[in-house]
Amino acid sequence: MNEKIDSALTREALEKFSRDELISLNVALFNKVSSLEEQLRVSKELRLLANSEKYSPSSEQMEFLFPELEAIFKFCEVLQAIKNQKAQNEEEVKVEEEKVNKRKKRTFSLTAPADAPVVEIDHTDNAPDSVEKDGVIYKRGIDKEIFKVSYTKRKKIVEKHIYPTWKATVEVEKGEKAQIVGFNNVSLDALSCSPSLVAEILTKKFDDHLPLYRQSEIFERNGDEISRQLMCHWIMKYYENLCDFDKYFGDQIFKMNLINQDETPLEVVSLKSSSGKISSSSFAIIRVGSTYDKEKHKMNRIIHVFFSNGRSRELLFDGFERNHYTGPLMTDGLKGYFNGPIDEEKKCTCWVHAVRKLKKYVRFVKDDKPINKILYLHGQLYKIEETLRNKLDKGDISTDEFLEKRKEEAKPIIDEIYKMVDIANNPLKKDLRQEGLNYLIEYKQYLYHYLDFLEATPDSNECERRAKAWATGRKNWLFCQTIDGADASCFFFSLVETAKENGLNPEDYLEYILTYGPSTPKENYDTLLPWNVDMSRIEKLHERKANAKPDPNRTKPYVFTGRSR
Repeated sequence: MNEKIDSALTREALEKFSRDELISLNVALFNKVSSLEEQLRVSKELRLLANSEKYSPSSEQMEFLFPELEAIFKFCEVLQAIKNQKAQNEEEVKVEEEKVNKRKKRTFSLTAPADAPVVEIDHTDNAPDSVEKDGVIYKRGIDKEIFKVSYTKRKKIVEKHIYPTWKATVEVEKGEKAQIVGFNNVSLDALSCSPSLVAEILTKKFDDHLPLYRQSEIFERNGDEISRQLMCHWIMKYYENLCDFDKYFGDQIFKMNLINQDETPLEVVSLKSSSGKISSSSFAIIRVGSTYDKEKHKMNRIIHVFFSNGRSRELLFDGFERNHYTGPLMTDGLKGYFNGPIDEEKKCTCWVHAVRKLKKYVRFVKDDKPINKILYLHGQLYKIEETLRNKLDKGDISTDEFLEKRKEEAKPIIDEIYKMVDIANNPLKKDLRQEGLNYLIEYKQYLYHYLDFLEATPDSNECERRAKAWATGRKNWLFCQTIDGADASCFFFSLVETAKENGLNPEDYLEYILTYGPSTPKENYDTLLPWNVDMSRIEKLHERKANAKPDPNRTKPYVFTGRSR
């Protein structure tokens, strides 16, 4: 019958078929159409899955999200088998189902201080004593008061800077200045923008993901002409005066007890390949340094991001040997990280990456007992980590007790995971399931190592979160024009993320660095770190601005104009 289906079915050929042959042909055609429809459905599911994984690195998606047609057919056969399979007895190990959180009603919360200005808006003018509605007459009663929140456009402040001047007491030669002015920094003090304005621009770009050209449009809507080029010029001027602090800030990572590291693409227009296309080999390297403060029961962190034109061993481990870092390193499964100067017993890899492909596999095959148990046990690792971390942060257990209990409870679970890996392992297969198992097998020793270090967690999510924030912004600003621009972007993004991690307002911290950083001697750079800054200086400055009064003698508006360069 298959031969008949595959052959040309003409009217003359069909007339020669018997009744039974026609029935068999109809059934065969129906089955074939059903099979093709199932293949199409699975293909659509795979493509939908690919579109939903927009923050995952492309190298981690494409290797399995678009399999060849043969692989899709295999998926179809598996799905069809599941449909026809009869109900089985309950599994010996019950997989804990994820709790489905009921969608909560969206709420909002706005507050205003007791001393907030109150504007009375009266709607009772010319209100009649009575009104009629649907044949019923209503008499006017007691007026109802409803309070609402209002935001006004940001108040503009003009800063009046007073500098000392000195005049020469004798005649000077031609070409020499007869007067000098006591600028702190000529390249910055000559700018018409204040540090607070630049801090606002940087915060909107790197925390609110608002590119400069959109900010320019907002300024124009408010009556100011500030081009994207001018804002770039301001940012680069400040970065030029903070380059030394950028290097110092990055070196502080190596004084922390643990480093998390990851990388994410960063396109630079000025870097082009031999074909003339923008190079795809440039990255933003993300480092997160962590040290647990035993007295305050909290984690101190520094986030430092820097530009790298490649992912070679020398670039990935830039600064490690120079700063004599000997602590642990938590990374994903990038091969380059396992050939560096870190001792074998201090190389940690991420459990989230370890089970990523298995989690995608069970979306299609839900009754695979060994894989389901692996994922269940993986969830137990995180329950142990959360429980013990909460006790540690509350001071209920010491750091030594934390390490002891975590190893005592988590190690047997990891051992059980690898028992299930041995059961499920089938090296002859080359499907998504086996790829996930191969990852667990290859990185087995490194997946145990996090148990030995206080600051380490089962994953590298501290870096992943920053990579996601960077990727969100990159979707808006797309690229950097120059390497200097990439360096500046990475530095200010680092300050924003570090401020948030340490409980500081990122805009206030940026304003502090921009205000006091350029004039701070190198030997005092430690005063600029997030846990050392005296934010009362910025608060006092804000208070002075809030109480600022206009100049009663001035009749003309302040106009700041000029070219961007």
